[in-house]
Amino acid sequence: MVAIPTQTVNKVIKDFQSEIDDFILIAKGNLEDLRDKGILTNAEKSFVIKILTYDIRKIILASPTELDLFVKKIGKVPKQRATKQGKRFKSLKDEIVERLGYSSLRSSFYPKYFQKIGIKACVYCNSQLTVSTESIKKINKKKIRYIKTYKAKFQVDHYYPKVEYPYLSISLFNLYPVCASCNNSKSDKELIFELYSDNPTKLNKSDFEFSFVDGSVARYKTSKDIDDIEFTFNEPISIKNSFQKLFDIQGIYNTQKDIAEELIRKSEIYTESYKKTLTTTFPQMFDNNSISNRLIVGNYVEPENIHKRPMAKFMQDLANQLELTIK
Repeated sequence: MVAIPTQTVNKVIKDFQSEIDDFILIAKGNLEDLRDKGILTNAEKSFVIKILTYDIRKIILASPTELDLFVKKIGKVPKQRATKQGKRFKSLKDEIVERLGYSSLRSSFYPKYFQKIGIKACVYCNSQLTVSTESIKKINKKKIRYIKTYKAKFQVDHYYPKVEYPYLSISLFNLYPVCASCNNSKSDKELIFELYSDNPTKLNKSDFEFSFVDGSVARYKTSKDIDDIEFTFNEPISIKNSFQKLFDIQGIYNTQKDIAEELIRKSEIYTESYKKTLTTTFPQMFDNNSISNRLIVGNYVEPENIHKRPMAKFMQDLANQLELTIK
């Protein structure tokens, strides 16, 4: 629900440069083999040649802006050929995705890559974990050794869908780590949401917001009835295929009224005077506003840290409305 600096991603790409170089080289060779195999129609071969001409390395490492340019220059994959005598040809889309090594990278590279970027929550709903687990694997050859392996607990969505733009299927800035539910809901539908950006306004403030319904907090404080708590999910009106329409954000968070209830009760405890007392009485514990607010709210409170923990955006917005945080 908020953008990540492209600079952050570029630093991680640099950390994995050797491994990335290896799979780019393999992908290029596989596409060249596909071009020369003699199994493509003229239109399909021209399409593969166009991809190779624009350089698969540049495509895989393309920035968000450059991805837009490649989409315009290369275009959509040619439609699948008709069946012949009941046998279905493998589509060019599937050929390209397979030869780029998408399935292999999804299990071997992406888990550690996204872990390094620091994305731990679905970038769409922000309600589910998208983490990678680590384990140590014993290798028995001439000499016993151990290697660290990773397993993804998330799925990868594509800003530009691979069904239409298979050559972008492993382009690093085209990959969005999401929960299975959001990935299935979105499918190949277009969604205008930039996960990676250099625009300060997109990095420091989300276009999406949760807010209490007017009078809701006061009603709850009087009744202590959790059903009196009401909040809404607000998003840009101009957005195509809204988050609410695709992911039912309001429905998801309506199941989390107990979190809102806890924040309201905390706001009654952590008054401005009490927060000031805490910072003066326990200076070593409350010496950092970021950590102090995390202790009080129970989640990250900075917009740039939304991706570090599920429910962060929801709790940030409500906590700010309740003036719960230490400024």
